[in-house]
Amino acid sequence: MNNHPTKPIQFDNNVPIVIENRASAFLFKRMSHSIIYTLLLIIILTGGSGCYSFRGLTIDCNTTKTFSIMPFDNNAPNSPATLNQTFVELLRDKVLSETCLSSTRNEGDVQFSGEIVKYQVTSVAPTEGETNTTQRLTIGVAIEYINTTNEEENISKRYEWYEDYDSNVSLLSIQDELINTISEQILENIFNDAFTNW
Repeated sequence: MNNHPTKPIQFDNNVPIVIENRASAFLFKRMSHSIIYTLLLIIILTGGSGCYSFRGLTIDCNTTKTFSIMPFDNNAPNSPATLNQTFVELLRDKVLSETCLSSTRNEGDVQFSGEIVKYQVTSVAPTEGETNTTQRLTIGVAIEYINTTNEEENISKRYEWYEDYDSNVSLLSIQDELINTISEQILENIFNDAFTNW
């Protein structure tokens, strides 16, 4: 028969948990601390051993540490002269902010090269009941991606995206905004192909 009185244990949330005796209370407290320390250790180890995130990145930071982007050519007629530079800067920012890789001028562990191949404005036929015509800006980019640590992940592919805008609005007045929106989507698709194997 247990001669020790039942002893409540008070935690931070002010909800008592009843433990039958002091030995059980001590054991319960030790186990709680052990579980917390184990969880913290798992988080630290998985966070520091590779470049994995909620997006499911497939980069091993122990073997793949740097990336480089060669200057892109701009071979799209009528495109802004700086479109290729803008795209390269957006790509560099995305890789820096969303992976464990650091940027280097050339011969990175992963390497990007490419060109702007399309910058086209077309008219979109109005749907039934609409009177305003819509214009569509389409941008196309050809990308070469080389992973020197895993050649099976190399990519050579063309990406395109478009955004529609009101034909009554001057393209020049919204051109930068459209380019950023389209580029973000193209970059997301490139990023997924290169780093997540989606």
